[in-house]
Amino acid sequence: FAHMPLMMGADGAKLSKRHGAVSVEEYKKEGFLPEALVNYLLLLGWSPGEDSELVTLSEAAKRFELTDVKDVQARFDARKLRWLNGEYIAKKETKELFPLIKARLALDGLDTSEVSDDHLMKIIALYKIRIKTIKEFVELADYFFTEDFVVEEKGERKYLSKEENRKNIKLFAEKLEAPVDFTHENIETICREIAEKNNLKAAQIIHPARMAISGKTRGAGLFETMELLGKEIVIDRMKKAAEKK
Repeated sequence: FAHMPLMMGADGAKLSKRHGAVSVEEYKKEGFLPEALVNYLLLLGWSPGEDSELVTLSEAAKRFELTDVKDVQARFDARKLRWLNGEYIAKKETKELFPLIKARLALDGLDTSEVSDDHLMKIIALYKIRIKTIKEFVELADYFFTEDFVVEEKGERKYLSKEENRKNIKLFAEKLEAPVDFTHENIETICREIAEKNNLKAAQIIHPARMAISGKTRGAGLFETMELLGKEIVIDRMKKAAEKK
């Protein structure tokens, strides 16, 4: 028999619901991977003694010694769990994440029937290094699957309320209508040419354009995102944003 130290919240108080999810089922709903949660729980009161904190259950079984268990109260840090989960997501093969993300999209009411599996895999590959949970994929990439995507009001005010920014994305949209391959390389070239010709910083076009097509202030690389969204959708959204008052 062994006595394990009591688990506390990040603030040092007794762990409770106010610290976040407290059941495995809740963490599953939030989009945490089982191997990441197990890995994190292993680190509460014990260390694998290696440079990396990522350790599988089978590896831990080989290394574990009861004498290595710490005799101080462990603190459950949700931020560290999110970080660890993000590391596991980034390392997973896209094909392994595919069924998890597709199920999450369906759960959140997003229709993927018009999106091919191959195209969805490309979107996942673009975002898997940027998300901390499966749920976060939907929050960041909903605009790929619906026109009724969530728009950040603060970002909209910052980047699309200025007439100058709306003029810039209108010009960008018009230049993209040229009969060239809609690849991220060509899109970026056009963007930077507009910036240079009009004595602008590329960011003065990039940030408003991102808001116009995604409703977000952050996400995957803009030009790669535009390529995956497709020429017609990108130009249509940018023109609509440019015409808003």
